[in-house]
Amino acid sequence: MKHIFYLLLISTVMLTGCYTKCGMVAGFAPKLKSSYSNRYPTVELDYMAITEDEAVELSSISVEEYFSFSQLRKSLNPYTIVLSSEETEPQEMLTKVDNWDNWLDKNPEKIAVVVNIPKLVQKEKTDKDKNKDSRLLIYPLKKSWFSPRTDYLEIRPGNVIKIATRPVDPEAKTKKIAKQEKEDAIKKAEEEQKQEEIKQAEERKKKRKCRKVRCKVM
Repeated sequence: MKHIFYLLLISTVMLTGCYTKCGMVAGFAPKLKSSYSNRYPTVELDYMAITEDEAVELSSISVEEYFSFSQLRKSLNPYTIVLSSEETEPQEMLTKVDNWDNWLDKNPEKIAVVVNIPKLVQKEKTDKDKNKDSRLLIYPLKKSWFSPRTDYLEIRPGNVIKIATRPVDPEAKTKKIAKQEKEDAIKKAEEEQKQEEIKQAEERKKKRKCRKVRCKVM
């Protein structure tokens, strides 16, 4: 019975196959705002599947060169998301985006992430890190069984990293408070309007009553 179970499991895996495509969710780090004059910078993040040769070429140019309308950026056909002070919610790329069709045609081996967040003044780097720009992240493209995986990315001051859990909106609490305050203000205005309408109705009623009294006296 146990052998039959394993055979069924193996058959299911073979029928399901493995997934090369993966999704992506990227968002701001919780404390990023304080590093940029208490305001979120407008940031572009490019996500793409690339070959080994493309990884070497991408690593050979600066992030500034890459985002300056470079031919390399155009040829890599990245999926781009934009985050800013007005758009702080994490942005998502689904596995069904058309970009994957182009990426898979070249048999990619790696994932590359490039973000144009402003650099910060840092301590003196070691010789090992002098030529490394932490705004460029390259890692192996791993296949997954049963279902596509999702890469979670966090944009931090001067760099981007992979994280284990889905990023959250760093302004979620502030937005919740603002939303509640707005709802409370609307309710207050509606209640004040209702009370004003009641007051006006009572005044009209008094006026009608006074007119009736005057008519009877006359």
